[in-house]
Amino acid sequence: MNAEASLPPAGPGVGARCRACGSALAGAYCHRCGQPGPAARLRLAEALLGHSGRFLHTLRLLLTRPGELARETDECRDRDAIRPLTLLLNVVALFFLLSAFTDFRLQAFERQDETGRLAQALQRYAAAAGVGREVYVERVERRFQSVYTLLLVASVGVYAALLWLTHRRTRKSWIVHVAAAVHYACFAFLVAVAFFVAFKQFGIASQSLAGLVPQLAISCAYLVLMMRRAYDDALAPAVGKGLLIAGAGVVIDSAVFAAALNLALRTA
Repeated sequence: MNAEASLPPAGPGVGARCRACGSALAGAYCHRCGQPGPAARLRLAEALLGHSGRFLHTLRLLLTRPGELARETDECRDRDAIRPLTLLLNVVALFFLLSAFTDFRLQAFERQDETGRLAQALQRYAAAAGVGREVYVERVERRFQSVYTLLLVASVGVYAALLWLTHRRTRKSWIVHVAAAVHYACFAFLVAVAFFVAFKQFGIASQSLAGLVPQLAISCAYLVLMMRRAYDDALAPAVGKGLLIAGAGVVIDSAVFAAALNLALRTA
């Protein structure tokens, strides 16, 4: 007999069970999987646009209340927010989707490389692979995006470790540190999109000092606000920790970029 067919009706009465996981219902929503029951009476907008509502809630807090999403995670009230890793992957995908506007792509890297080493490497590896240069550049571009995304996700662990080291006395869960690290990375990417679009308009290289300084300043300010809200840091310690992590972030991001580009060149 079908196990689902043997379940009692999923109504609000005694013995009603969730049709999604089979758990006994004690209210309008299943306590185990969150599936709404018949008594929930969802509105049409909520049923059709629930995920969009989470996205808007997450984006609003990410941009206007630094650290609030990590605080929600710490206080177990993050039901309305998108999961951190899902958010990060979507932001990175958006970042690469807009590469035509941000110029964060291989052709721009080659153009900005005054030494000409990247152009020489592309020519050399294309010849070794036995394919035309244009075809090889397209292959490297796709591989770079994949490798960069993987390394970026791994680098979040480094940011989380830095947050743990600078906040050991708070005894926060690792989940809080990871959530804060992911949200900081997402904010940095959104800021990068805005700056890269502006840099392209004014002919400023995204990897130049003039391009990095304003992004570093904004990232540091965001970290200070995030630490004050998520970890209850005083202003002076928050500034010191923010400068430390933002400075380390420059090294981390540069290493991720260089490693992704080199791996893409060698494996495309």
